[in-house]
Amino acid sequence: MTQTADKKPFAGRVKEFLIINLGLILMSFGVFFFKIPYGFSTGGVSGLSLILGRVFPSPVLTPSAFVFIINMALLALGFAVFGRSFGVRTAYTSLVLSCATWGLEYIVPM
Repeated sequence: MTQTADKKPFAGRVKEFLIINLGLILMSFGVFFFKIPYGFSTGGVSGLSLILGRVFPSPVLTPSAFVFIINMALLALGFAVFGRSFGVRTAYTSLVLSCATWGLEYIVPM
């Protein structure tokens, strides 16, 4: 019998949280240091955001802002289709990835 995400013991939830955060840090560094400066465009939200950032250049609508906007739209759909547990994890990862990438834009001079 498998445990659902809500019924995991505390240590399992902490481990999951740490793994998710490590992945988010690696992703934000990859997006910021490789995809954005070299204009790499791959699939998914980050690829679409890079294209939109180039098509609609603006100091406000940066690629990371587009990542946030698109992720929030998809998040609403995810909550509706997959439920609360999935939605909470997805919301957290979407926010942290967007904020980490946005934060790197202000911390690291390019």
